[in-house]
Amino acid sequence: MNDSGKPNDGKKLRDGERVNGGGKERNGEQLQRFSKLLRIITLPQFMAAVMLSVLRFSKGCFPGASFYVSLFCLTVFPMLSYAVWRVVPSLYKKGRKTQRAIAVAFSFAGYAAGTVYCFVSGAGAVEKTVFLTYLLSGLVIALSGSLVKVRISGHACGLSGPLGILVWKVGPWFIAGYAILALVFWSSIRLRRHSLRELILGTALPLLLLMLIIGVACVSGVPLR
Repeated sequence: MNDSGKPNDGKKLRDGERVNGGGKERNGEQLQRFSKLLRIITLPQFMAAVMLSVLRFSKGCFPGASFYVSLFCLTVFPMLSYAVWRVVPSLYKKGRKTQRAIAVAFSFAGYAAGTVYCFVSGAGAVEKTVFLTYLLSGLVIALSGSLVKVRISGHACGLSGPLGILVWKVGPWFIAGYAILALVFWSSIRLRRHSLRELILGTALPLLLLMLIIGVACVSGVPLR
């Protein structure tokens, strides 16, 4: 009530605005946390582990020790980059920029080691195709960022590549997995980690390279099935 005994509508309006504003802020924080969680559970290293497991147990690819070597090269070793970034103060203080650079370096080293192992150990054509796709994708991402200053989303690349490989080798129903990639697009843009262009480039890159490798193999008469 004001001094005249009438309801203070202005005060009620301001209180209502504060309540509504607080609700919007809480919703924004919840979406922010969900976006971060989504990026964590869709880490490319996790997707690589899923891909390797599906290929091994449904198609018999990556037999014996090659499965564990591949798991180390595509999942375990690249994930060590996050630990290194965290425990080295000079790297951690520089934030996201150094985190990405270290992640790219560790990933490329793992892909290169896995590719060498495949060719030295006489692995099958599918195994070689998988590692060549990863290796060339990592090389393009590294060079594009350092030479031509074009950022390509490694996160999108690390989801799109395995899905493309599973569609090619296992079945077309894995196309449904690209719905997850759409959520990654949303979370990455919301968190300002990547632009739409960078995400599209990351999605297209491994698919184009996979088709190129398959095409070269077909022309060379190398069986991939």
